[in-house]
Amino acid sequence: MLAEGAQCSPQQGSCCSTLCTFQPSTYVCAESTICSLQRTCIQNTSACPSFIAINDNIGKSCDNAFVCDESGACNSSICTILKMKECKCPRGDLSCHICCTDQEEGCTPLQQLAGNSTINELLISNGIDVSLAKYTNGEPCNGYNFNKQPFEDGYCDTLSRCREFDPDLAIFSLLNRLLVESYAVLTWLQSMWWIIVLVSIFFLVLLNIIVIICHVSLRKTHSEDYKKRKELQSISRRHRHRSRVADSSSHIGRGNESLQILSTNHNCEDLVSVTEMDLAQISQH
Repeated sequence: MLAEGAQCSPQQGSCCSTLCTFQPSTYVCAESTICSLQRTCIQNTSACPSFIAINDNIGKSCDNAFVCDESGACNSSICTILKMKECKCPRGDLSCHICCTDQEEGCTPLQQLAGNSTINELLISNGIDVSLAKYTNGEPCNGYNFNKQPFEDGYCDTLSRCREFDPDLAIFSLLNRLLVESYAVLTWLQSMWWIIVLVSIFFLVLLNIIVIICHVSLRKTHSEDYKKRKELQSISRRHRHRSRVADSSSHIGRGNESLQILSTNHNCEDLVSVTEMDLAQISQH
């Protein structure tokens, strides 16, 4: 049941938006591939239309182990272009390779079939690289373990090697995957070493430029700070000198005032003594 006001549900297909409304007919719900054309939504329909096959690419390689089929999907076995059926390869080093059978000659690896010039030309014309026609990532296989003992229900790893499945050794499977990925990284590093060298040189040069810029900037900043400190010290010294001069002048002024007061007092005492003498003489007369 759809919610009230909803036209569709995103779970019904990519032509239904997250707002639960139908996408317009111009909305691209599937990009074009080597096997099919680009697909757009149909009005008032939530599901993306079926594959639209590119007829000229039917039978062309679309994956290491598959070719384009008539429906436009990349699901058809390489064996179909040889008018043969795919089969599980015999136990051995090629157990994760593509094998085909015509029900007369048994199950034969594609690499051996490519030894026939007619078959090889047919494979090349369809863009198939026989050396890459292998299974990877979990395809079932039969092989031999490290003790050369045969086993059933194995799986192909990322390097197209048949591994024995042991549920008790899941941790070793995880480690194997990590090692395989590390091996892929090392292989890339070996082939692209010159790019790593160029990138390293670029970053070293960039780092040196940054260090030089920072050094020059810091020196300039320190020089300006030093000048400012010198100016402040000079101003402070001048201020202290002026304060000392002002204090000295104040002391001298106070000293002169004291001398004037003392001189005045002395003159007054002389005047009193003279007056007393005059009065004594007048009284004698």
